[in-house]
Amino acid sequence: MNKQHVTLLVFLDLSAAFDTVDHDILLRRLKYKFGICNNALAWFRSYLVNRSHRVVIENVMSDSFDMKYGVAQRYCLGPLLFILYTSKLFDVIHHHLLTVHCFADDTELYLAFNPSSDNAQDAAILAMENCLRDIRNWMITDRLMINDEKTEFMLIGTKAQLAKVKNITLTIGESTLSTLGDRAFMAGAPKLWNVLPLNLRSISDFNIFKHDLKTYLFKEAFY
Repeated sequence: MNKQHVTLLVFLDLSAAFDTVDHDILLRRLKYKFGICNNALAWFRSYLVNRSHRVVIENVMSDSFDMKYGVAQRYCLGPLLFILYTSKLFDVIHHHLLTVHCFADDTELYLAFNPSSDNAQDAAILAMENCLRDIRNWMITDRLMINDEKTEFMLIGTKAQLAKVKNITLTIGESTLSTLGDRAFMAGAPKLWNVLPLNLRSISDFNIFKHDLKTYLFKEAFY
């Protein structure tokens, strides 16, 4: 923003990301991209293969079935393995963009452009769409699934610079991406604040406000 630029930010949405990790692809990536071999690779293989799963509903247990895909999300090793599995994502992105932020299955793509130039805006849109296309194709190959309809974007900049931006649309697959809209903090926060009772909104002490807000939300949820 200090350069009077606007940033185009895209939030990728992956469907059941941790559950679709292919164990064979992951083990090959650990070996050939990261050089993990011998005993270390055997440890990862023993952790991943020959795992089974059952479902219990009202004391009725299902048959056991093999788990050939997926890593556990709630354990520290799961997010690490997912990051290694999706490491090729950076190679794809860097063909088109300079900047990306990733943590586990949370991926954000962004690039800045000069809003005063139509050519700069068109170039930014084209670069982002080409990047999204190649990411989508790579994910299909590696058995990941990007949720086109839930992938969204937003524009970040000063009010004056945002006013110069023409109407922007981005497409991925067969879908046209939507902006964050009501989910954006600037749009959602005032609406959430205005539905709070007046006595809560009138509290000037922050600690008292936090206490009373928790009490209010608890009553709304359970009574």
